[in-house]
Amino acid sequence: MIDRETWSMVRDRCFLCGQAASDTHEIARGPHRSKALTEPCTWIRTCRRCHEMRLDGMPIARQLAYKLIHDPEHYDRQRVNVLRRRQPDAVTEREVAMEVRLLIIGRFT
Repeated sequence: MIDRETWSMVRDRCFLCGQAASDTHEIARGPHRSKALTEPCTWIRTCRRCHEMRLDGMPIARQLAYKLIHDPEHYDRQRVNVLRRRQPDAVTEREVAMEVRLLIIGRFT
């Protein structure tokens, strides 16, 4: 299992905007954050601006889409759902796929 510091050093760009990354965000926040600190499937690299301005209120499916695009090796939607104390399919693969499509279309429009 990869440790958070090593994982973060390898991923030096913000998953959201592509600028230099400074933060590692956990998809499972709030009371579930302590578990997420050791789970690579919950980590997203961001710059400070995106962490503060764009992630607040961002749907979990979209956060998972960024994870799938930028770190497919550690993508585990069902594990993230369980860590958030939800059913394994609370956020579905279809929802994530739709967000991936929207993110990719947005890059070319």
